[in-house]
Amino acid sequence: MKKAVFSGPFDLKIEEVPRPKIGPQDVLLKIKKVGICGTDIHIYKGSLKTPLPLVLGHEFVGDIIEIGKQVTRFKIGQKAVAEHVLGCGMCRSCKEGKINLCNNSVAIGINTDGALQEYLSLPQHLVFPLPPSLSYDDGVLVEPISIAVYAAKKATLKKGETVAVIGQGPIGLLIDTVVQAAKARVHGYDIENSRLDYAVKKGLINESFNTREKLTSQKESADKVFEVVGLESTLTLALDLVKKGGKIVILGVFHKPVSLNMMTIIKNELEIIGSWTCRDSFPSSINLLTQKKLNTKGFITHHYPFSQTKQAFEDTLKYPSGRIKTVIEF
Repeated sequence: MKKAVFSGPFDLKIEEVPRPKIGPQDVLLKIKKVGICGTDIHIYKGSLKTPLPLVLGHEFVGDIIEIGKQVTRFKIGQKAVAEHVLGCGMCRSCKEGKINLCNNSVAIGINTDGALQEYLSLPQHLVFPLPPSLSYDDGVLVEPISIAVYAAKKATLKKGETVAVIGQGPIGLLIDTVVQAAKARVHGYDIENSRLDYAVKKGLINESFNTREKLTSQKESADKVFEVVGLESTLTLALDLVKKGGKIVILGVFHKPVSLNMMTIIKNELEIIGSWTCRDSFPSSINLLTQKKLNTKGFITHHYPFSQTKQAFEDTLKYPSGRIKTVIEF
């Protein structure tokens, strides 16, 4: 079989290797589609260190073509997706069921081989079948959708609330549609008009605000705010936008410490909550897609064959304008 091997910054080559063997509790997927996310790009350009060599890819969908002897809940031929975090099972977080917070976690496509290969063997407990009504394009979005769903659950959204989403990249846009599914109003914030225009055109947000400009048109404070960027300036903006007694959920990845006015948090009795990857949100994400409650049409903007994997990474890095989600197809 073929796999795309990452050996260092900008070094990505397709190699021929034996097909993996599966254990008694494993499932073998024939990979159909893999999404490229921001984490993949950070690894590719060398700003996020990982073990080498490595096969990238943690957003994926495939067909089950083989099951282990002890696997009973899957059938050969089913479409399937999988969570990408393996907990150690021994630390306090794992024992509390918080696998995404495991001290010794292994992340598929980040510190162990991922899905940019023709076949991938996975422990059955990570795998979720897809109903026949969902396409491979739906399936490849389940992982990023689950991040948005997990964050939205932390926000305890209510019908009719005003919700600000700072950052209209792929995850921010998915948060938009998850918030809409909860019957709340969405205010979208970004520095790029092209992203805001996309969100407006797709009906993902009710109002748009460019954060390079003075926000004089802001009429009401937000009940909830999602910070999906990871900068001191956007976190400060979140504090400015949220109402007294409101809630801020932070998903943005911060690469350096930030300074905050703690008295704003104290005097306004704000709740600030971190949201790290996802946990137990694959089933609800699949259900939302099945019930057609999410507006994801046109979310995948660029498709590449597996043979052009390196080109897909280069283009995603160099030409971000107008690009929402890049997908590699087998």
